[in-house]
Parts: sequence; structure tokens; C-alpha cells
Amino acid sequence: GFSRDKVKLAADPAFLLHANDSTKQWFRRSKQPNEGVVAIALSQGICQWSGVPREAWLATWVELIERMIQCWGVSVVLVPHVQEPYANDLIACTDVWRLLGFPAEVSVLGSDYTASEYKGIISECSMVIAERMHAGIAGLSSGVCTSIVAYSVKARGVIADVLGRELAEEGAVLEASDFVSAETVWNKIDRIWSKRSLVANQISQQLPQIQAMARSAFEMIPAALM
Repeated sequence: GFSRDKVKLAADPAFLLHANDSTKQWFRRSKQPNEGVVAIALSQGICQWSGVPREAWLATWVELIERMIQCWGVSVVLVPHVQEPYANDLIACTDVWRLLGFPAEVSVLGSDYTASEYKGIISECSMVIAERMHAGIAGLSSGVCTSIVAYSVKARGVIADVLGRELAEEGAVLEASDFVSAETVWNKIDRIWSKRSLVANQISQQLPQIQAMARSAFEMIPAALM
């Protein structure tokens, strides 16, 4: 029953988060020059929300990562962005790494990083694929080609605002329900990988507006409470 003038659109304040310089520099030194790195933020709880069987989800990620290494020539870092008792992404990352056979091209960011420290690392990657929204926002707000796995309207809305609906359809949005078929998901991420420079350019154009929308929340809330 609210009137429209009482509903204001803002952006997630995570778009304003500072990327930690120390982890950024460490990660840059730890990789060979010009080596492509894909960050994948797995969610321990996504199967619960998407209804995809965990075994199928794990098998899909294993095949996708193997294809990335073989076809794109990249290394992969698995990002456990949420480490809470109810949903510890470190378990999901380790399970996938174990099923891959602990290859040298794959590593898990297993230290107890802060969100800012994770963002510092993510900002140095060539692409981010995120089942965790705030890992995806870390990529988007750093100008990194980003795909977000959607199990609700949130991912579709964020990507539509930053990248537009066309790139969302091209692979910037991945449906969580598709993670029973590596082929289906691969076709999308391979397409968006080939357009990563275009995606990064689109982000750079839209980011100032999105960050201004994020800052607006800090102006509207005090005014509303007065």
C-alpha cells in the first residue's frame, strides 16, 4: 500500500567496498605474468535453494573446471566467500578440488580472509563465476568479467542493471537449475569468456552510476529517520 514516492531504488553497499591492496599485490606476485585466472565462488547451500542434486552439481563443476583449464589455458581459484556453521563454502570448494584430484592449476583460498581481502584477490582475476552474490559484486565493482549463478531474482536484477539484459542472456547470468548439465552451462560461460573485454568495458561505463546509487542509501536513510 505504499505510494511510489516512498519506494527508492539503491544499490548494494558492497559496490563501495575497498579492495585490500595487500592481498591484491600478493596475488599478483603469486601468479605468472599474463596468466589467466578464473575465480569461482562456490556456495555450500545452493543445492538447497535450487533443488539440484548435490552429486550432479559437483560433477558439473568438475567438468566445467577441467574444460576451463584445457580450453582457456587458465588456472582456477576456488573462493569460499561464506564460512559460517550453517553454510561453510570451504567444504564445497574442498569437495570439488578433491574430485578434480587436487591439480596444480586449481587452488582454494582457504585462509580466513575478510570481504575486502577476498575482493583484492578477485580484482586481479580474468573472470569471476559466483554462486555467492557478494563475490559476484566484488568482481563487478572491480571491473572484472563476471557471471552470477541465479537461484532468485537478485542475480538477474544486479546483472541487468550493470550489464544489461543482452549480456545477461549471453552468459552473465547462469541459471542454478542448469547445473545438472555441464554442456548447457559451458556454452554460456564460454560465450561470455570470449566477450570478457566487452563485459569489462560495459562495467566500467555503468559502475559510476551504480556506485552513486549505493551511496544514495546512506543519504536517504538518515533523512527518512529525521
